[in-house]
Formats: sequence, C-alpha cells, structure tokens
Amino acid sequence: MLYCLGITDVDPVKNKLLFERFLSRERLEMPDIDTDFADSRRQEVIDYIADTYGRENTAQIITYGTLGAKAALRDIGRVKGVSLEKVDKAAKLIPALPVGTTIAQALERVPELRQMYDSDPEMRGVIDQAQKVEGRMRNVGTHACGVVVSRNPLEELVPLERVKKDQRADKEEQAVMAAYEGPTLARIGLLKMDILGLTNLSVVAQALEYIHDTTGQRIELANISLDDRKTFEGLSRGETTNVFQFESTGMTRYLRELKPTRVEDLYAMVALYRPGPLEQIPVYIHNKNNPHDIKYLHPVLKPILEDTYGVIVYQEQIMLLLQAIAGYTLGHAYVVLKAIGKKKKDLMAQEEPKFKAGCIQNGLTPEQADILWDLIQPFAGYSFNRPHSTLYGLLSYQTAYLKFNYTAHYMAAVLSAAGSTEDVAKSVAETTRLGVPVEPPDINYSKAGFTFEQLPDREGYAIRFGLYAIKNIGSGPVDLILQCREEGGPFSSLEDFCARVDRSVLNKRVVESLIKSGTMDSLPGSRMQKLSILDAALHAGIEAQKAREDEEQKRATGQSNFLGNFGEEMSKPRRAVQPIPMEPHIETSKDVKDYAQWEKELLGMYISNHPIQRLDNADITGTVPIAQASANIGQKLCCIGLLTNVRRVTTRKGETMLVGTFEDRESTIDVVAFPRALTKYDALLPKDGEDKVIKLAGKVDHRRDSLQLMIDHVEEVQYLEHVNEPQDDEEAMPEEPADEREPASMVSQPVSTPAPAPAAPAPAPEPVAASIPMSHGHSRPIRAPSKVTVQRPEHNGNGNGNGHGYTGNGNGNGNGHDGNGHEGQIHFSGRTLYMHLPRSSNMEHDISCMQDINDMLRANAGHDRVMLYLANGVGTVVLQPHYTVHASSELLEELGHLLGSDRVWLG
Repeated sequence: MLYCLGITDVDPVKNKLLFERFLSRERLEMPDIDTDFADSRRQEVIDYIADTYGRENTAQIITYGTLGAKAALRDIGRVKGVSLEKVDKAAKLIPALPVGTTIAQALERVPELRQMYDSDPEMRGVIDQAQKVEGRMRNVGTHACGVVVSRNPLEELVPLERVKKDQRADKEEQAVMAAYEGPTLARIGLLKMDILGLTNLSVVAQALEYIHDTTGQRIELANISLDDRKTFEGLSRGETTNVFQFESTGMTRYLRELKPTRVEDLYAMVALYRPGPLEQIPVYIHNKNNPHDIKYLHPVLKPILEDTYGVIVYQEQIMLLLQAIAGYTLGHAYVVLKAIGKKKKDLMAQEEPKFKAGCIQNGLTPEQADILWDLIQPFAGYSFNRPHSTLYGLLSYQTAYLKFNYTAHYMAAVLSAAGSTEDVAKSVAETTRLGVPVEPPDINYSKAGFTFEQLPDREGYAIRFGLYAIKNIGSGPVDLILQCREEGGPFSSLEDFCARVDRSVLNKRVVESLIKSGTMDSLPGSRMQKLSILDAALHAGIEAQKAREDEEQKRATGQSNFLGNFGEEMSKPRRAVQPIPMEPHIETSKDVKDYAQWEKELLGMYISNHPIQRLDNADITGTVPIAQASANIGQKLCCIGLLTNVRRVTTRKGETMLVGTFEDRESTIDVVAFPRALTKYDALLPKDGEDKVIKLAGKVDHRRDSLQLMIDHVEEVQYLEHVNEPQDDEEAMPEEPADEREPASMVSQPVSTPAPAPAAPAPAPEPVAASIPMSHGHSRPIRAPSKVTVQRPEHNGNGNGNGHGYTGNGNGNGNGHDGNGHEGQIHFSGRTLYMHLPRSSNMEHDISCMQDINDMLRANAGHDRVMLYLANGVGTVVLQPHYTVHASSELLEELGHLLGSDRVWLG
C-alpha cells in the first residue's frame, strides 16, 4: 500500500516484505508505521497533519519522566540539606549497568554503598527516603515523534496539556499534547503515528542541492545505481565516517571483514548489529566468504535463508519458516512471533505442540521439529523486521554513494548539519583525508554555513568554514555581519568592522572570538595586535554609529539644511573610523601555542599549528600507527599521538582514573588510565582540558562497541630533529627574508662547494634549520639536528620482531621499549653522499623537490652520511640530516635524474 501510494520507493515484492506484518485478519492492532522525514522539515509534516485532520483532533503525545535511583538520592539529599559532596558520592556508587539498577539492588551489590548506609545515620535517612520516592513521576515531556489523531475532538476523549515549547512558526494557537501515554492511546482506539526527524535525510537533501547548483545535474535517489563499485570498495576499506548507521568502530571492523558486494549485505548488517543477533555477524561473514560451508537443517529452509547465507536475520524469515514447515498462515505466524518475542509463556505453551505436529506433517522428523522450535525462540526474540532494515540500509548505501562519488558536495552538507564542534572537527578531518581542502573561516569570504569555493589552481572545490560553526558567535551576529558585508563590501580592518556592524549585537565576546579563531587574520595586524586594540576599536565603532544615527535624525527633521552646499556630503553616511595605531609585536612560541589552543576551543580543531605536526620529527622506533589497534585486540601496542579530551573521573571506590582520546594523522582511539597507572604517570600526562603529544603503550580492549587503549606505560616523545620555534624573548628581532639575512651556520662569505669525490671532506659547520618562504606568507621549516651522536638500539636477533609489542623480546629490529638487544652507536661506512640543492624562483617547486628528496633518502636506510648544500643568495647553508642512507647506484641514479648528475656524488 505504501509503495503504491508513493510513500516509499522500496519495492516490497523484490525485497521480500510481507503484507501480513502490516495488516491481517489475525492481527488485532492498528498498523504501526514509522515515518522518517528530514529533521529540518519535520514541523511542516506535523502542521500538515493538524491542518488536514483539524487541530482539535490532533495532538502530540506526553511522556512521563520518573525518578531513577541517582536522581532520587540527589533530590532527597537536597531537600534534607545534606552535603552535596556526600550525596554525590553515594549517587556515583549506583551502577550504571545494568540499566535500571535500583537503590535496593545497589545496596546488595556495592559494598561501599552498604558501608555508607550502615555507618552514616544521615546518609541512611537519605537512602531510606530515596527508596520511597524512587520510580515515581518527576516531570512530563513531549514524545520525540509521537502524534495522535482522532475523528472527534480530543478534548472529548483524553485529558490535554499545553506544550511548553511550541516550535511552530504560528504561535497564535499553542500546540497541545494528549496526557495519556502512547500505549494507552492505542488501546483506546486512537491512531498513533510516529513522525521522526532524521538529520541524515537533511544532509542527503542538502548534498543533492549542492550537486544541482554546481553541476546542473538533478539526481533522484531512486535512480542511484545499487551496485556502485566505488561505494562497496570504500565500505570494504572501512571508510565509514559520516556514513549513516556504519560509523561505529565495531561496524567498521565487521564491514572490513565482510567486504560487501551487494546492497542486501548492508541490509543484513543493519539488522544484525544489535544486542542479541550481534553474535551471528561472524557466522554471516564466514558463510558469505565460504559458501561451501553453508548447511541447512532441512531442504525446505534453503529458499527462505539462502539470501542471508543460511543465517536467520529477519522476523519475516521466521514467519515464512512457520508457514513452510508447520503450515501456519502468515498472519498467525506474526502473532506467534510477537508472542515469543514478548515471552508470553502461556501462548508459547499452546503453540509448541501445534508447531511440532505441523513439522511432522510436512515431512520433518520429531528430532528436527525439536531443534527448529529451540532455534526459533531466541531468534524470534531479537530478530529485526525487514522493512526497517531495508529502508535504513538503503539510506546507508545512499550516503556512502554520495560520499565516494560526490565527496565535496556530500561532506559540505555533513559539515553544515554538524551539531557540535566535535562533530565539525571529525568531519573536517575526514574531508581533508578524502582530498577535499577545508579553508579556515574568513570574515570576508565565509558565509553562515560551510560553502564551496572553486580551487584556483586545479579542477575541483574547496570547502570554506562557516561562521555558524564558531563558538560564542550565534546566528544573530552572523546574519548581521553577512548583511553588512553584502551591503557595504568586504571589511578592510578591525576598526571598519566595528563601525559597520550594529553595536546591539557586536559585544566584546563576539569580536574576541572572531579574532582568536583566526576569522579576522586577513585584516591588518596579528591576532595579538588586534586583541590589544579591541576595546578602543569597539568604542570608536560605537561612537561612529552614534554619529551616523544623529546625522540621519537631523536629515529626517530638516536640521541639516542650513549646511547648504555641504548637505549633499552630509547625506553620505560615514562608514569607517580612523585607524587605531598598533604597537609592534613579535610573535613568540607562547603566542603560537595560544593561537592553537584558541582554535581548538572555538572551532573544535587546530587550524594553523596542529600539535600533531610535531610527529614528523618524533622518534617512532618501536611504535605502530593507531589504525593497527583494530587488528590487535587483546594485544599490547605502543603508539605516538596527541592525547586530547582528557578528563579525570572518580571510580566507585573513590579513586581517580583518566579517560581521553588519542589520535595520530589517520586514526583515533579512546584511552583509559586506571588508578594505578595514573598514579605512576600522572606527571607526564596532560591536565584536564589540555592536549599533549605523547607516547603511550598498553593493551587494546574492545568494550561497549568501541576500542580502548588501556594505558600501562607513558613516555615523553623523543624528537630526532631540532624543531625551530619562535623565540620566547619578547625583544627578539623579527626574522628577515631568507635571501636578506645570514643563517647562524653560515660563514661571512659563501662556502665553496666541494669538488666531486673529495678525498677527505672538511667537517661541515653546525647544521641549523633554514626557512624557505612560501606563498600566503607562511614558511615551511627545513629542519636539521644539532650535531650530536645519535644512539639507536642494535638488536642481535634475526630481524623477525613482531613490531607491535610493548615489552620487546630483543629478537627483532626494535620492536619494544625493553628489548634485550644492546644499545650502540650507529656504525658509519666512511662514505658520504653529497647533494647540491638547486634554487629557483618557484618556491613551491623547490619545496616539493626537497620533500621528494627527503622521501627517497628515508626509504634507503643504511650507513652512509648525507651532506646537503643549499644556496640562499648570500652564501650556502650546509645541512647534515640525522639519518644515514645506503647510497646505492639506483639511489644515485634517481637523485641525479631529479637534481642533475653534476649535483650528486658519493665521496
């Protein structure tokens, strides 16, 4: 019926959806239809229902909130005036799992709570009183999606209550809700509908609009190919971020193992990935990849279970099974299915002999009938309905299709719909990983949401950060800023901005957030300089706006006519104020760190100076990427990354543990340091709310549908190269351009380049970090270490170390922290590879060339030294990388092809 009416475009015959689940003679209930709409348009649907059937006949549905164990304790403690600390400590001792644990159950299971009850008379009184109010109604709310419709006015049938927060645009008639809960309304005989708002539908709709706006192509979801190779390949690689239903760590891991090749596989995963049937996922994956292992208890089961590789996945399969092997009608099969699922023992006792008699009548043995009855009962309890799995699985496929085929458009829609800075940060990271640039917010280019910008140097789009995504701004100021920019053009300075944007919404917090987030970086002055004149700029802006208002009032009353010839000039409103002088400021390393911290706080991510960039220079010996955690559950891993979102929490025993998020360039994992590990390494770990690049080791655990690294060892990160950072000395002179200053390692006149194959090259001067200017005013450091002896472990083993252990066994090439191999100095071969690096007018090309050279050298580890000579306009900088290479003939040939054979030689 729904398919014929055009409500859904999923073909029920093709997808084996049974009408008897919707309506049948045996079913004594109204059809249950859950309808998902784009959350941005849900209110339109509710208004349509009310307008169509009459507002007096339509209402939302009430929900009653009850006092749980923790809430009861806290409420009674507050009423009795007991110390909040004592009450909170008792509340935290109530176990969160299993859900619904009562105070009485907690007293039996938690010795600390029982001790508090027995030893503290004051808390005993609180706990006793709390048990009396536990489970009682505390508050009312509005059901998230329920709507009830009647043919008669509802006030004649049920009590009504006004909705406290009416979201309708028309507030003349305040909405009401029926004061009976949903099940009661259904028993009365009223029609109850679930009108759900789904963010993912809004994202898809927005992505389709972006596609149409930029390509002119109008895509209909019903016409999307269901066998797109790129989509299935992407899901098989586990690239499930921002894909509906498939983002969890466990689901990602199962999809990698499954390697789906058809959309029906996705439907099945939606149905199976829930408590209960979850244990059938490995069976499903094995049978898909090993079809010869599929076995059926009886041939009659094959056509029913063939499309799910012999695994019972859907309720409809059980209904068909009851029909095929026991002679049930599909309507009666559904009634029995619901009875088993709700554990109605009396009905199950009546049905068991009927079922077995039907099995025997259809050719099964009594033993097979017993096995099937025992098999059906648990599956009937937790199997999922096929329509829901099919529709949600189809939407999952559609979001994946858009992600892998229209990446920029889809990710822009995802970012625009992101509800928190954490969601924005996650989606920005995924967008960047997929090769779509995300430009930072800019006061003269950003719009309210995330938008497209054509890439200037190649085909494709970049996504520009939206102003709505910045904390502390709000939609009111953003809308007014955009209006001022549209009417008067780009802002030229902070003073111009303050003078033009209405002072009623432009408070100090808003402008400060714009400056700190980097949104005003394109205006004159550094962030610190703009902050230093912020108060003066705001004051000047207010005065300018008052002057304009006075002028407009005078013109309106005719008071400006006496100015004669100057009247025309006065009719032009003044836009700008006089520039406010900025004191010179040399940015220090502290400033750079502050900028990064502000960006993380206001944007949810680092933009200009991500701490994780320092991993380029970290000693990664004995560590592995975080991405390997999913393949090493139960094993110990050592990783380097950024520890963020750190919180210290109190356990039930009153001890302190740490939880946080650990990330490297590719992956993220939750981490936890239990009290013993936290006590041992607390000084090395960041404080709450801080981030730190650190080296962690511990066991990988899988719990609550996600991976965790259980920390048991912490180290500071060791850096192999010197990182050139701005000086902290506030009086330090600003750096001059590379071709106008003399590096510290450079002599007063140019260094003569050694002749090819020198017999004994002179010792090089101390290496330093030179800076090559890049476009957009940034510079990229080319780093070299101070001249030190590099210590590295040289293990005696056979080179077959496992590469992921924490306590290495010494039989490999550095697989752990505590390997038994001995420490020693690197043994140099006595040979040195010399390279003269060219310099051209194209800085981007020079930098790219140097990165290619660095990759080549690092890929050819050995015992030959490397010396680099870089001309800078007034001399030559001599660099000696920390690593050594194997200068093979193949490497020399590759370098000669890149630089020219006369610029590369071995001495």
